[in-house]
Amino acid sequence: MIKWREDKKCNIFLGYTSNMISCGVREIIKYLCEHKMVDCIVTTTGGIEEDIIKCMADFYVGTFNNND
Repeated sequence: MIKWREDKKCNIFLGYTSNMISCGVREIIKYLCEHKMVDCIVTTTGGIEEDIIKCMADFYVGTFNNND
């Protein structure tokens, strides 16, 4: 396994907004953290009610195509 950060002498800050978690980037952020590719995470908590609603029951993604 490659040791990504052993020879680096800088701090990597990962900043993202809360909507990135619910739009599908969650797994990428998880991968970066698990493999210690970031030193600090900065995020916002806006839209937390959407995340809570998605945890309460099944969540279905619809289509917004208006060409019916």
